[in-house]
Amino acid sequence: MVDLVSALVWLLKIYAISSVLFYLGVVYLRSGWKTVDFLEKGSLKAVIVTAHPDDECMFFTPTLLHLVQRGHCVHLVCLSTGNYYSQGAVRTRELFKSCGLLGIPPEKVKIVDNRALPDHPEIKWKEEDIEQELGPLLASIKPDLIITFDEGGVSGHINHRALLPGIRKLLRGGRKAFENTKLYSLQTTGTVRGLLSVLDVPYSWWSCDTVIVSPPGGVVKAWRAMAAHYSQLMWFRVLFSMFTRYNLVNTLDVVH
Repeated sequence: MVDLVSALVWLLKIYAISSVLFYLGVVYLRSGWKTVDFLEKGSLKAVIVTAHPDDECMFFTPTLLHLVQRGHCVHLVCLSTGNYYSQGAVRTRELFKSCGLLGIPPEKVKIVDNRALPDHPEIKWKEEDIEQELGPLLASIKPDLIITFDEGGVSGHINHRALLPGIRKLLRGGRKAFENTKLYSLQTTGTVRGLLSVLDVPYSWWSCDTVIVSPPGGVVKAWRAMAAHYSQLMWFRVLFSMFTRYNLVNTLDVVH
């Protein structure tokens, strides 16, 4: 039994060291991304759609930072002020600070405050309300690319999960402004993989077609952006930020 445990410990050490080396190789030898068509093109208008302030830095930083660094015009649309604990005004200010640290200027940040789209873990947002709110806003941007949560919502939050169906409904409505818009969703991996940090990078790289990996400096930027959301720095969010794979790697699916 002791020999078995010892062997498992050695295997884990070997896998951990291999994962770190693989991660560094991907970042510095492969530019940190694989088969991401939109990163290979010229200047694009990209919109990241989130549900709450802090979603941008908890889940989307690898994608967001790569878009910014390659000179694309990046907008962030947040569909609530995060007012569940009556902190909407504070969280709005924090979001602007976080986005500034991630390279998105204030004029490219839009925060929606709509009673039909409340920050609430038990209220499901209607597709029609999302479509109505996002329609005019996105039509004014005419995005080439929209990125949001998949239907698992990464963390499972009911507001996260509502975004993709609402945006998909909007794009299928036949508006001319969206005829060339591509929609990508961020893959939900589950709790275990979600907290494996760098250990998940090799599996993500080989199991998904569209992968974006942040360099170590990008991870530090994600931490700094999360620190800007001071009102949300509870112990479990700090631990999540330290161990989450989403600070290092985003795996995306093409939806539309």
